[in-house]
Amino acid sequence: MQAGESTDLVAERPRFPLALAAAWIVAFSAVDWAASGTWRAEPAFLPVVAAIAWRYGIRSGLLLALLAAVAVTVVDLAFTPRPGAIALAWNIAATLCAYAVPAWLAAELGRSRRQLATVMTTDPESGLLNRSGLLARLTDELLRTERFGGDLSVLCIGLNGLARFEEQKGVEAAQRLVFGFSEALRVVARRTDTVARVGDEEFAVLLPGTGGATAQVVAERHLRVLGEWLQSQEPDLSCSIGQTTAPLGRKLGATALLGCAVADMQDRRPAPLRSTEPPAEQEAPPKGMLVAG
Repeated sequence: MQAGESTDLVAERPRFPLALAAAWIVAFSAVDWAASGTWRAEPAFLPVVAAIAWRYGIRSGLLLALLAAVAVTVVDLAFTPRPGAIALAWNIAATLCAYAVPAWLAAELGRSRRQLATVMTTDPESGLLNRSGLLARLTDELLRTERFGGDLSVLCIGLNGLARFEEQKGVEAAQRLVFGFSEALRVVARRTDTVARVGDEEFAVLLPGTGGATAQVVAERHLRVLGEWLQSQEPDLSCSIGQTTAPLGRKLGATALLGCAVADMQDRRPAPLRSTEPPAEQEAPPKGMLVAG
């Protein structure tokens, strides 16, 4: 999955915990039924409803709150005298609110947490993961390869001349160029790769399950496609790509692995262009004017 399609680091939410929570409510209702009202199961429902709402959102929380309210009402009607319609409606509404309000609060806390995670791990100019987000994803991939085996490679892509372009064209033009370059990088990256911006002029691509030879082929493809895009947008800019592969049998941290890719990219960068413009000729001072020195 490419970074930027889903900028937060929250994993895809499976559906089976919702069924487990519903089974929990039904089971405790059965216990309450068997106890003939001597033990109340409502306290056991509340943490389940709040936890599901925090993790899966307000819709799931309200659905479980409704199920819990119905279960409690059914048990109450089985062992208590049947109340009137107004009393029954009031009882259902009060029970539903007792579960719905904590579910709503828990859902808002969960949403705020996910938004904060998105802000902390996303680069605002490109919409890609930032350095912290990539290191977190890279750490997870290193642990996975250490446990299950497989290869892992990282590409570092340098956008050469961005600082000079910003000085000449302005900040807004540079931001548009960075965003367009990020979109081109998303397009050329594979669906299983993770794309990030790790510096002002540096981008990185995480290649899970990719060895050194395949990473070289992928790097050449990125260099060709991105180079053609830059030539169509701004001929004075170019890009350089470095790569590294996690060594077999050695534990290498995420920061060190990314640093190796950055170092390789910097070694491949061309020397900065020097200005070839001749120095401006000084105007001759008017006659009769004193010149210092």
